[in-house]
Amino acid sequence: MTARLVNELSDGIRKVLEDHPLNLERVASGLNSANVVLLRGCGCRIKVPGFQEMHGMKACLVAPTKIIAGLGMSFDVDCIEAKGATGYYDSAFHNKATTMSTALMPPGLAVILEKARAAAAATAAAAAPVPIKRKRQPEGGVGAAAAAPVPIKRKQQLEDGVEAVEGDANISKGGVEASESDANKPAPLGSEELGSADIGNIPSDDTGHDRRVQMKVLFLEVVDKMVAQIIRRLWEAESSSGSDCPKHYTIAVTGDHSTPVMFGDHSNEPVPFAVAHVRHVVQSLGGDSVIRNIPLEPIPLPDVEQPPSYSALCSQGRFQDTRRKAAWAGQPWIEGQIIETYTLTS
Repeated sequence: MTARLVNELSDGIRKVLEDHPLNLERVASGLNSANVVLLRGCGCRIKVPGFQEMHGMKACLVAPTKIIAGLGMSFDVDCIEAKGATGYYDSAFHNKATTMSTALMPPGLAVILEKARAAAAATAAAAAPVPIKRKRQPEGGVGAAAAAPVPIKRKQQLEDGVEAVEGDANISKGGVEASESDANKPAPLGSEELGSADIGNIPSDDTGHDRRVQMKVLFLEVVDKMVAQIIRRLWEAESSSGSDCPKHYTIAVTGDHSTPVMFGDHSNEPVPFAVAHVRHVVQSLGGDSVIRNIPLEPIPLPDVEQPPSYSALCSQGRFQDTRRKAAWAGQPWIEGQIIETYTLTS
C-alpha cells in the first residue's frame, strides 16, 4: 500500500513539473529540468510501547530530519521544534542547544538563568572603562581647552537580541525589559528527563555522502561548540543556588552509523560513544569559571563554497592531536599549548 501510494504521488509530481514554466525556461537554456521530487523515509507509525512506559523517563527529541522525528513519535517521545534548525548546512546549531537544554530544566528556570547572565553582562559592561575622546591641541599649544566628559549610554546586546541601555528606566537590573505581564507569560517547556538532539545529519552524515572531508572536520568542530553550549546551560541549571533544580545531568555523545567520505554512504562499523556526568565534564575542562565563559551566541558556520587549504587542515590536525593528548593525560586543555606539554600519568 505504502509503495503504491508513493509511486502514484511521484508520477503525479513528475507530470506537473514537466510543463512547469521554470523547467521550460531551464530546458530552453540548455539546463536539465527539475522533474523529480525525491520521496524518502515514507512509512507509518509502528505500534510499540512508549519510551516512558518502557524506561520510566519522559523523553524529548530535537530533530529537523523528519524520519528521525517519526521514529521518536512512534515511541511517544516529545518532538520539539528548534528555530532555524533546518537539517542542512545552514542549520542554527545554537538554537538546538538552547531548545534541548531548556526542555531538560524545570519550567521557568531557563528564564531565571538567562536574566542572571544578562545581569552579569550588564554589570561587566558598566564596569568597563569608557575611552574619552580628547580634543586635539592646536599647533603651538594655543587655545587648548578641556572639555567636560559627555555621559555615554552603553548598549549591551543580550543573547535574545534585546538591547539593554544603561540608564533606561524601562530596563530592569537584569538588562531585560520588565513588564507587569511577565508573570503571565507561559513558562518554557521543561521537566523532560531525557533529551536527544539529532546533530549529526549535517556534520558527519551529509558531508560523508557529499564526500567533503574538509567540511566534515569543520562541521564536527561546530558540533563541539554546540555540545559545549549544552554543557554550560545544564551546568548553570545544576549548580544554580536557590533554584528548584534537583537534577544531576549526564551527557552522552554517540552516533547511529558511520558515513565514510571514501565510501560516500552508510557503513556498519561500531560507533564510538562518550558518557559522563556534567559535573565531571566541568572538572575535566578546568572548572566552573571555564564553563561559564563558553560563548552562547550563534555558532559561525563554515563556508561550504570555500573549503580550507591543505596547510589549514594540517594545522587543524595538530590542534586536535593536542586536545586528544590532553584528554589522555587527564589534564585540562589550554589553548596554545604544544603537544609535548601533556605527559601521560600512570
